Amino acid sequence: MKIAVATVLGAGLVVLGAEAQTIILKGDNTTTTTGELITGARDVPVATNVYEIAGLMVTAHSGSNRHEINTTASSISLGIDDKDKTVAEGDTTTRLDPGEVMTLSFNKTLEISALDLVGFNSNSMFVVAVDGQAPLEISYADLPNKTSQIFNPNLVVEAGTEIGFYVGNTNSVIGLQGIDVTVLEGAQEIALTLANSNGMAHVAVEFAGVPTANYVLQRSGHLASNDWQAVSAPFSTNADWMVDTANPAGFFRVVPAAP
Repeated sequence: MKIAVATVLGAGLVVLGAEAQTIILKGDNTTTTTGELITGARDVPVATNVYEIAGLMVTAHSGSNRHEINTTASSISLGIDDKDKTVAEGDTTTRLDPGEVMTLSFNKTLEISALDLVGFNSNSMFVVAVDGQAPLEISYADLPNKTSQIFNPNLVVEAGTEIGFYVGNTNSVIGLQGIDVTVLEGAQEIALTLANSNGMAHVAVEFAGVPTANYVLQRSGHLASNDWQAVSAPFSTNADWMVDTANPAGFFRVVPAAP
């Protein structure tokens, strides 16, 4: 998704790079998550929207009819529930145990920039296998922070390509809390143009493509303050405004609206 920034002192445009967004896979007692939407998928693929990212679809399946992708409203991660085993027999229902595989694919090309994992110990191994690429093996030693257990794989995955997630040895029981992705396909540019006269800023926003989210126009009097105030309601189509600017020194930007 793009952010546009320009000054009110004349027409101008700077388009910044696409930003990562988080696909939440753990459960949540107060809101829906993508993990909850794919819960129940087994070896027959289930396709649904990614709740946190407008326009992105995910298809999910496990590797066996006995293995059901699973999270709960109060769980801290997503994994697989082995329907042929009980917890007493060693099945951790909201994490990936040895022999369990979760496979995801998306309808748009994207970059996976972060995996939010839980359950690593000193001899654990987690594997991310993208079709057509060498499997990425993540060990405990590879984690920059052993407490937060976030790993940055920086993998580019083409639309429709399957991504397998599984543990790499029998000592591993690991869950996925979330995945940070940047949508590369269809990440539209945003043109922001401005003209200032008689204490009014005329601001126009134009999308080069179909918007993938709602946006708001914000203004700041000084970039160093990082104090941005919304000056529009959320929008997802081309728009223009007249904004009162008693102080002509200022900046405008377009950012994704809060969900």
